[in-house]
Amino acid sequence: GGGTSGRSIDFSSIGAEFVGEIDVHKTPDFSLSSGDIGATLNIKYPKPFDHPGMQARAFGSETDYTLDGGIRPAAGALFSDTFADGTFGILLDGDYTDHHVTAHHVSNVGWVGTHFLTCQMAGGPACTPANANDHNTFPSWFEQEYQIMLERTDERRKDGRAVFQWHPVDAVMVTLNDDYADDRILTNAGGFSNWFNGGALSNVQQDANGTVTDFTIGPAPTDLDASINASYVKTNTYGL
Repeated sequence: GGGTSGRSIDFSSIGAEFVGEIDVHKTPDFSLSSGDIGATLNIKYPKPFDHPGMQARAFGSETDYTLDGGIRPAAGALFSDTFADGTFGILLDGDYTDHHVTAHHVSNVGWVGTHFLTCQMAGGPACTPANANDHNTFPSWFEQEYQIMLERTDERRKDGRAVFQWHPVDAVMVTLNDDYADDRILTNAGGFSNWFNGGALSNVQQDANGTVTDFTIGPAPTDLDASINASYVKTNTYGL
């Protein structure tokens, strides 16, 4: 996994099918990393001598997320064997996943505090130059932006792992491994948002806490939003 500045861990470079075991160390372990100043996660990948002898397994699945447009596949396989009287071992592992997720959300972006004019309130007097500075003595809070977005995320991931181990005697274990990961994520988003200016509101109604619950406004400034976000993370790590 990757380190972060917070308390979260980035597993984007590791396929879930590759994780054989995770040890959580709540205090630094300098045998794993000399620069540790906090907790450490020791992620253990599968190796031939974890389960001596021939091992083979495979998986396949299909996932249908809400609004994703169809069923998406995932598949993988692992083969492992030890031989030569238990002195050599080899492991091959690979997987492929394809996820499509469509999501939509509505956001209230920002709440602005102000003192409306008395003429802006529901049931108040008409706004004239004579009361242009006649503000309420109580505060009001209104929504600054109302946003509706639709997002579609496509992710395709491929992982591969090859491990060779030599175990001539009980006290000696030599491991050579190559770990490959390819993760592509593409997100298309589109939507619109309306902006509200406190000075343009009329017939304002609010609750006992000062939160505006209803108002009248002419054509509000409108943004049409669209974005494309893509990431491609490819790693190929050798180890001995």
